Order: sequence, then C-alpha cells, then structure tokens
Amino acid sequence: MAASSAIGIYRDGGSLTPAISFAWLALVLTRLRIRDDAWARMDPGHREAHRRLWTDLVRRAQPGYAAAPASLLALTGWQGGDGALANLAIDRALADTPG
Repeated sequence: MAASSAIGIYRDGGSLTPAISFAWLALVLTRLRIRDDAWARMDPGHREAHRRLWTDLVRRAQPGYAAAPASLLALTGWQGGDGALANLAIDRALADTPG
C-alpha cells in the first residue's frame, strides 16, 4: 500500500512529504513482495512520475535502503530508453547491496 500510494501521489503531480514518508517507503521496499508490487505498477505511460519518485527516494535513502528504489529507477530508465540513467541506478543499487 505504501508503494502504490506513493506512485499515485507522483502520478497526480505531487511528491512525498515529510521526510518520514521517504524513510518508510525505503524501509517497506526492502520486502520483496512490496518491491515487486511497485515493479509491476511501472506503467511506461507514467514514466516521468516514476522517474521523479524513485529519484527522490534514491537521493534520500539511507545506506542499506537504496538498492530497491535504485532498481526501480533503473527500470524506469530502461523503459524510457535512458541507458545512462539505468546504468547509474544499477551501480547505486549494487553499491548499496553488493550481494
């Protein structure tokens, strides 16, 4: 629910506030089921909203919590044909969780 709510907020042109919202989302995305649900909601028609959301979250994520949103950001880059963004996001995910 946290991921789908955040996606909806960004699709409507908004953003998450306060910082605790970003922290909570980063935490819940560590659960594979929630991360995969967010992954399944990655509609290319809303690519810009997804890019804003996952970029905002990757920027704010504490060490140990950036891999999932960085992976979602990489998917957004890939869907949009932005290989540079996809590669940078994957590098960020691997740096956060090398295994």
